Amino acid sequence: MKQVVAINGSPRKANTTLLLNRIGGVLAKHGIKTTVLSLSDYRIMECIGCETCVRKTGKCFQDDATEAVLSQIRNADGIILSSPVYLMQITSSMKRMIDKTPSWTHRPPLVGKPVLLASTTAGSGLKDVLSYLETVSIQWGAFPTGFVGRSASNQSPVTEEDLKKFIWHMTNPKEKWVPSFKQLTQYQVQRALATSVLDIDKQFWAKKGWDKQNYYFNCRIGPVKSIWSSVFYPFIKSRVKPDPRMTR
Repeated sequence: MKQVVAINGSPRKANTTLLLNRIGGVLAKHGIKTTVLSLSDYRIMECIGCETCVRKTGKCFQDDATEAVLSQIRNADGIILSSPVYLMQITSSMKRMIDKTPSWTHRPPLVGKPVLLASTTAGSGLKDVLSYLETVSIQWGAFPTGFVGRSASNQSPVTEEDLKKFIWHMTNPKEKWVPSFKQLTQYQVQRALATSVLDIDKQFWAKKGWDKQNYYFNCRIGPVKSIWSSVFYPFIKSRVKPDPRMTR
């Protein structure tokens, strides 16, 4: 059975929890088990920007529940990122968790894993929150496979159609993925940084073979996107200037 971890950024077990339970009900029909992790149940401290996880260990040194949450995300077959809209953005608990993952943008651990983005709101802001969560998932190496948003004026049930793309990629090989220009561009940026700044990143990317590829794995990249990637990488790499703080 495929395992999905749904990260609930809401401080209340209300609308967002209900949405995740409805999503889980649909996924269960396809043999996919969903485990909901409510961040309000975990003590995650604020990132202090020490860069220890980026430059050395890959993990936060703080004595909190960060690793307990992140390890479950890494071990899942698929991920749901969900947060209600708070002043046009995600909640503070979701932001604290994301802020603990800078090493994931340097050495992505979720390559090939599908992600579903979900949000609830009393009014506006769905697009802003879902777009931000999509960008985060791309930086983590995962691939976003859809959005589910509900508002006070739209409480419609979660349907098979809402989850069609996510379910399809949960049950099919990652090689069938078709990366967008946004994903390919972000990959080349991360590749240029990885091969130019930190030795720990260079070694990690070289071991994976990512330093010589247009994407993390062989998938359905058309000729136009392939040309774009081949041209954009040397362009952006030539403009990367090592940060002295990162080479100490």
